Amino acid sequence: MKPTSIIFLVLSVLLAAGGVALCYTAGNMAEKQEIPLYEQTLDEDGNRIVSRDFTDDDINRFRLDLRDTDVNIIGGADECRVELINFPSNGYNLSSATKTVTVENSMGILSGLKVTESGFRFSGLRHYLNADTWSDDLPRTVNIYVSSAQSLKKLDINLERGSISVKDITGSADFSFTLKSGDIVAENLRTESVFRFTGTGDTNVTLDNVQAGDMSVEAEKGDIAFNLTGYDYHSFKIVSSDGVTFSDMYKGMTYEHNGYIQDTVIFLHTKDGSVVVGG
Repeated sequence: MKPTSIIFLVLSVLLAAGGVALCYTAGNMAEKQEIPLYEQTLDEDGNRIVSRDFTDDDINRFRLDLRDTDVNIIGGADECRVELINFPSNGYNLSSATKTVTVENSMGILSGLKVTESGFRFSGLRHYLNADTWSDDLPRTVNIYVSSAQSLKKLDINLERGSISVKDITGSADFSFTLKSGDIVAENLRTESVFRFTGTGDTNVTLDNVQAGDMSVEAEKGDIAFNLTGYDYHSFKIVSSDGVTFSDMYKGMTYEHNGYIQDTVIFLHTKDGSVVVGG
């Protein structure tokens, strides 16, 4: 090895060691002065939480692409907010652009480098030094609070494993869900547009008072439970390739119902499971 190369190698090691020492020193100073060094905050149960607030007028779409996560979408909130619970510092990407909030997993040394509309941002060496405090056993959760004043246009969730809960949203948003393994529960949703769910593995679906102009639920495996609450005055047609069991007060109902509000086709299909429609 050439002497010049050896000199640069030694300098690199010294700079790296100095950076590590500086991070630890800054961490101790920040702790003494109660200054937050990391983006996460610690709650009383030991969960690490990242919380971001967004202006209602700036955001009308959410796109999530995650694995091993529970996702909760809550409508009727006072303000638009996103919470990430128990995600490693450089194990996620939370960004906003063109009125869309994106949440996705990210891995590797370059995950700390964020590209935003305003340029580049490096989240810092301190996050890598903090990596040993994280455990893969901690349950990861994303909470999205949709405000009452928000004009939501699209909610797009692609989840490999976990659960999805979405409730209390009214408007004309497109709802699109893809889940490989886990459960989805949707409650009190009304949209003039589309509600689509695709289960690519073992999934269970529960829909309670969910109304859409175009509704499609397809699962490779698992059960579908559809509650007809809110459909008493609607015209609708239930389409299912496997047959439907009508329970509770809807026993004896046919696949078509005539009302005087909105003509809706409800497609419910599972290759390996049951489809139950009730109240």
